Amino acid sequence: MRLITCISGKLLILILHLNHNLLKILNNFCNLLKVAFTLSPFPH
Repeated sequence: MRLITCISGKLLILILHLNHNLLKILNNFCNLLKVAFTLSPFPH
């Protein structure tokens, strides 16, 4: 039982870590989109 708790704890940390990186990537992507829209000749 202890092993399962340990493994799920590590998995949780890994998932949270990946989510944090994904959020950063998404945030960067949104910023890039904003810049692209600002620089684009299309009407806003």
